[in-house]
Amino acid sequence: MEERHDINPAGQAPGVNPVCANDANCSFGSLGFAEPQTFLYDPTVFGGIGVQATDANSNYNSLQISATKKTTHGLQFQASYTWSHSLDTISSVENVGGGGALNPFNLRDNYGDSAYDARQRFVVSYSYAIPSVRHFDTFRGLPSRLTDGWRFAGDSVFQTGFPLSLTDSSENSLLCWYYGSYGCPDRPNVVGAVQTYDPRNTNLVNATHGGTRTRAHYYFNPNSFAPETRGVLGNAGRNYFHGPGINNFTFGLYKDTRITEKTKLELRFEFFNLFNHTQFTAVGTNINSSTFGRSTAALEPRIIQLAAKFYF
Repeated sequence: MEERHDINPAGQAPGVNPVCANDANCSFGSLGFAEPQTFLYDPTVFGGIGVQATDANSNYNSLQISATKKTTHGLQFQASYTWSHSLDTISSVENVGGGGALNPFNLRDNYGDSAYDARQRFVVSYSYAIPSVRHFDTFRGLPSRLTDGWRFAGDSVFQTGFPLSLTDSSENSLLCWYYGSYGCPDRPNVVGAVQTYDPRNTNLVNATHGGTRTRAHYYFNPNSFAPETRGVLGNAGRNYFHGPGINNFTFGLYKDTRITEKTKLELRFEFFNLFNHTQFTAVGTNINSSTFGRSTAALEPRIIQLAAKFYF
């Protein structure tokens, strides 16, 4: 796989820049001039030196099971289950899964779950042509255009979430600077076990942002992390844990009415997210943001669609 990184980062020790950490003049925009000796090459001459190479690794393993029922008596369905695990150094060029740039001192440190690693996924789809009630003597007198041509179909999707890669926008690690070729690999420090919640009703104290108790749709406990120490890259791994999953039902009821031999009218009653289940998507992953740990977006709520199609 192709990856890009800077071969002239700040700091000569693995993830540590102790000289610049003790210099108040060192900052994201000035460290190259304040302590140029901390770079491999003189930053006042070379600046950032970007390298593009095909030396990243990835692997994917999965178990896939499916079952299919062909149409008999108006019923057909298909179900499939996938357990998989995808790992890589990067998930796309200049994108290590939302966690900023590669750690230039240790590329192996970036090896982790792929940005698209959904560990489990189960999907079932079905369709059923409802038999005409005119088969029963009681309803035999009803017009066929009213009783015939009904069917329903739908699908259900259950999937675990994609990984979350935490970031620290303070750039306190001092590993990159204003003239860097690519982004900074800054990540927070892990200070406790990761705790995840149902974002619908989480009520906790956020010590990182003022110690206030708030009911703000937290998906994970932000108090399990702390900003990185100045001059030291945070130890939270890339794609550290997984975010919210998917639990979605789609259902449709359809009525076909034959008008002439070559024409028909189809009525469609469709429900997307049938049970109006809130499915959270985006989660705040920057420890310096007020949304850190909180679910900030969701998929569409229940949508009901009525439509008519004329075939000719």
